[in-house]
Amino acid sequence: MLPDPEPTPPAEPSPAPPADPTPVPSADPTPPADPTPPAADWAAPTPSFPDPAPSPFGTTPPSPYDASPYDAYPQASAPAYPGGAPAYPPYQVGGPGTPPPPLNPWAGGQPQPYPGYPGYPGGWQQPLDPGWNGYAITSFVMGVFGFACLLFLGGIGFGIAALGAIKRTGQRGKGLAVAGIVLSSIWAVLIAIGVGAAIVEDSRNPDAFPPSTRSAGPQSAFDLDSGECFDRTGSTTGVSVRIVPCSQRHYGEVYWTFTLNGTADYPGDNWVTSGADLECDRKQDDYAMDSWAIPSTVSVHYFYPDERNWKRTGGNRAVCFFVDDNGPTTGSLRNDRLNLNAEQVGYLSAVNPFNRVWANGPDEEEVADDPDGYRRWADNVSDAVTIEIAKLEGVSWSSSAKQPVADLIAECREMKKHLEAARTAKDAAAIENELVEASRHVGGAKAKAARAALGLATTDLYDSETAHPTTGEAPKPA
Repeated sequence: MLPDPEPTPPAEPSPAPPADPTPVPSADPTPPADPTPPAADWAAPTPSFPDPAPSPFGTTPPSPYDASPYDAYPQASAPAYPGGAPAYPPYQVGGPGTPPPPLNPWAGGQPQPYPGYPGYPGGWQQPLDPGWNGYAITSFVMGVFGFACLLFLGGIGFGIAALGAIKRTGQRGKGLAVAGIVLSSIWAVLIAIGVGAAIVEDSRNPDAFPPSTRSAGPQSAFDLDSGECFDRTGSTTGVSVRIVPCSQRHYGEVYWTFTLNGTADYPGDNWVTSGADLECDRKQDDYAMDSWAIPSTVSVHYFYPDERNWKRTGGNRAVCFFVDDNGPTTGSLRNDRLNLNAEQVGYLSAVNPFNRVWANGPDEEEVADDPDGYRRWADNVSDAVTIEIAKLEGVSWSSSAKQPVADLIAECREMKKHLEAARTAKDAAAIENELVEASRHVGGAKAKAARAALGLATTDLYDSETAHPTTGEAPKPA
């Protein structure tokens, strides 16, 4: 008989693993359970762990979005701790009503923001205002004033550049850029139309005065146009005239009208009359190109606004006209591009500027009284002769006029030699001698021969002092 086996002493219960030192906030914390006593005196007791603390946010209701088609398949179970507890909590997919994540236990129970983007600490920052595009503003301003100094060209260029820049930078001003381009384009079209119309009109009738087409009748003198003849009405209140055909007896014949560029306030009688004198004298050769055909009794007059008319009409118009000092006359003094042929116009355009400079000598009658003035005058006449020669040589003359004009050009070259000598002479006597010699080649018989070949007047009807006082009975200019 075998002896009874020695009884096996009961195993000491295994101590429970230490609790997680990290406190977990809980609305109703549950103390850990006591270790489970051994099931039998011969078996080791099963270790026990405390139940996980309930969530402080309560139980999450199941979501219909949590269902997955993969739930129908068996899932591999995670390894368990001794006693059957799962090693990892089951993964739960969030859905509507899912509570927010637990607070960071290391941050004192307060939610922590996400780290900010570099340069924008703690979150987003509003972008800076890109402002207005400078090219767009410039384009609009140039478009408004496009008529001045061709600014419309810059308005179009800056507008196109502004649209490109705004597209890249997001700046404001697209409307201004578009408006600048549109306004500039309008100015470009208007200016092009104006220039084209002027070119067409000039090609049809260059430098010609329009004929008078207005019906006869009383009206203000400041409304007269070039080519109109008029008579006085005898009115004592203002300047009133009556337009009549030039073929009838008339008091005056208008050859030029213009605008005096003055200030808003009346600039004074001296200023107005001085400007009218210069302009009327300058333009008479354009209307009556053949000065030899003007009678000596004809003089130049003009209407000009006084202070009352200046303010009343806001205008500054002046009217230049011819008057025969012997009284009313019949016929027109007009001889311009409307009733002259190309050769006649070419000849008169060449000689008239010289004749005007030659007639406007120094005020002093004696060279010794103003030698410097006579030197300057000789210099001016020499320049005028040079221009006359160039213009005469630039015309294609007919066979009948070619030789007479060539003879006149040779005379002009001889005159220029003496004018150059007078310009550089040292004393008054030498200046006077050279000017006398120059006057002998001023035209005379050579000019009359050229005029006869061209069908122009051959007798100077205007008995003006075209010959210089020191030259005595010098030949008339061309």
